[in-house]
Amino acid sequence: MSLPVKDFPELLNDLFQTRRKPDGEPYTAIEIAHWIEDNLPDTTISSSYLSRLRTGDLRNPSRAVIAALCQAFRVPPSYFFPELT
Repeated sequence: MSLPVKDFPELLNDLFQTRRKPDGEPYTAIEIAHWIEDNLPDTTISSSYLSRLRTGDLRNPSRAVIAALCQAFRVPPSYFFPELT
C-alpha cells in the first residue's frame, strides 16, 4: 500500500516549515520572493503569489516558478514530483 501523494500546497508549506534560516526561524513569503528577485532576475514571484500557492488558491505554477522555488529552498525539482521517484 503506497502513501498518499501530497499536493503542491502541502509540499510548499512543508518547505516553509522545514527549511529554516541560519537563526532557526522559518522563511516568510516576502523573504523567499526577495531571494528569487535578487538571485533569479528572469523570474518574478510576489509574496502574495506565494501565499496563494500555499493556500491552494493557485494550483498550477509554471516550470519557472517551480524551478525558482527549488533553488530558493535548495531542493531538487523531484521534490515537487515525488510520485516520479
